[in-house]
Amino acid sequence: MDAHRIFTPDEATALVPFLTFQFERLARLRAHVEAHLRELARAGVQVDPAHPLESPCPARLRPTLVRMVQMVSEVQRIVTGINACGCLVKDLEQGLVDFHGVVDGEPVFLCWQFGEDAVRWYHPHEGGFAARRPLEPEALCQTLYN
Repeated sequence: MDAHRIFTPDEATALVPFLTFQFERLARLRAHVEAHLRELARAGVQVDPAHPLESPCPARLRPTLVRMVQMVSEVQRIVTGINACGCLVKDLEQGLVDFHGVVDGEPVFLCWQFGEDAVRWYHPHEGGFAARRPLEPEALCQTLYN
């Protein structure tokens, strides 16, 4: 089993301001990337996701392609930084982040969605966002050792 940090709801909630800031940055970057992709597509440029800088592109649009690739790299860097905190970015578009946690003695994912002011939900490991359940008040201070 991989070793991973176990969060209490309070510990996960302490990261919400950081996550909110990062997801605001991600939303701006993603909007710029999408705008660049639309601009390139209008000119008939088909960007190869595996090798974007090798995509055939008119010289006048090359700077747009390069900026887009730089922004995608920045998105990847931000996600890596979030995950390095022990979080698991699950969905960029929906702004979903999971944290390893424990509820009623069972391992679960505590979950947060961009826009929420605290971590108040969880779901079983085999479930996803659709299986979210509210944390009961007594679970809000539960730790692995309770």
